[in-house]
Amino acid sequence: MAMVLKCGDRRAKRLSSVDMSASMDGMTVGQGKQEWKSLDPGELDRYAWQLDIEGFGVRGQERLKNASVLVTRCGGLGGVVAYELAAAGIGRMVVAHGGQLKSSDMNRQLLMSDEMVGKSRMESIVRRLRQFNSRMELIPYDVNVSGENVEELVGQVDLVVDCAPLFEERYLLNREVVRRGIPMVECAVYEMEAVLTCILPGKTPCLRCLYPEFPGHRTGISGFWCGIRQSGIDGGHGGHQDIGWIRGTIDESDAAL
Repeated sequence: MAMVLKCGDRRAKRLSSVDMSASMDGMTVGQGKQEWKSLDPGELDRYAWQLDIEGFGVRGQERLKNASVLVTRCGGLGGVVAYELAAAGIGRMVVAHGGQLKSSDMNRQLLMSDEMVGKSRMESIVRRLRQFNSRMELIPYDVNVSGENVEELVGQVDLVVDCAPLFEERYLLNREVVRRGIPMVECAVYEMEAVLTCILPGKTPCLRCLYPEFPGHRTGISGFWCGIRQSGIDGGHGGHQDIGWIRGTIDESDAAL
């Protein structure tokens, strides 16, 4: 696909097309928890290149600013998703990833750094994301998804991005998003294969519909195990899909199963 960039007075064009309405089509953003936030002059400048994209504009950027997203596991796959969302201008991100960084993580986990091996993964995640986009509200949880925390994690957001390597975590997230009616984007890789699944409760099949029984670990694509650089490619696609949900250009007819 080729994208044509249109030149001209970008700032004048953007300001003339500002729509301050908080009533948006598609996915519910903000969930009525806070007053709708418009773009400030610094954000109009920061996101200049994407504000002129047809079908996106100030309206789409404000949806990103007012949206909240949960990214579970920010390793090889989730780390790229989180980075893409931070770059795009997501307003509020909840990240959950426990454990200490290992040397074997470094071939794919782009939010990490060598000097952090043996230390908390979340410490690296927070530092890198805040350096990249200090405007974004970041809520870190130095834990993996469990039965004890899944309600708290999912209850804070408009969209869930599931990048967990274990089906136990995926099933917990699936149950909670179905209960709450919150969209979820499933990102998964195994070796050189990738799966991207969009779940809209009540309108598309859920993860349990697709995998009624636990498929086991490292048994092919269904194992959802991160592998080499394919995680970066799928993470980029996952971030793009998340943005599509938030800006209201994707619905159940576009869900990739």
